[in-house]
Amino acid sequence: MLGSALKLSIQSNAPDTEDFMNDFYFPTGTWCNVVNAYDPCIVSTGQTERLGTKVYEFGLHLRDGHVAPLQDAKAVMPRTTADMARQPINLHVNLFDNTTAAGAWEAEGHLVNDDGLSVDPLDRNNAYVISFTYDATSLTMAVTHSVTATAGLDPDVCAGCVNMNDRVALFAVYNAGAVGLTADLTDIVLTKPDETTVTIAGAASYDAETDQLSFTPPEGTLLNLPEIKQIVFK
Repeated sequence: MLGSALKLSIQSNAPDTEDFMNDFYFPTGTWCNVVNAYDPCIVSTGQTERLGTKVYEFGLHLRDGHVAPLQDAKAVMPRTTADMARQPINLHVNLFDNTTAAGAWEAEGHLVNDDGLSVDPLDRNNAYVISFTYDATSLTMAVTHSVTATAGLDPDVCAGCVNMNDRVALFAVYNAGAVGLTADLTDIVLTKPDETTVTIAGAASYDAETDQLSFTPPEGTLLNLPEIKQIVFK
């Protein structure tokens, strides 16, 4: 387990089992593989699942109720962590069915981004709580700014950004069919921290093969987290 949200499944000591498979325990929850979108999500009540153990096979599963900000190092091919700081993040979302909230689905994650250089980056970091909710009519991404950087900012990214890790390149909602998110959402409104609103072109689109709803902003639209209070998709 990597915290309560992510589970790594890898057979490092003896991958070459007879059938290149082994049993991996999954705690209770719905787990979706963020490194292979075509793998079906695992619904567990606390049991083992049989997964591949070839030397190049592993699973990184996201638990329902969580948002994980990640980057694709294979696509970036970085040589240093500074290379990753020059790239935006992707938000991986696995919604939890909160039956106490009249059928609302929800997920939450935390992101702390600093300059990666300062020994004591207290004034050089942004921290956010990022949540997604779906109530059968709209999907809402909300951003709560818990810490705001006051130094070491990169105005070439945005006025309140430390680096490109304060920018979202895309988000993907896993297990979207179970949630009911199987239609494209084309009515998109962004609300800024000053309460002004902007209509965003494009669509959050459903892919039946991966069972994901994903959104990539169109060219020229920048999703900088310091400039977002919420985005509503209908």
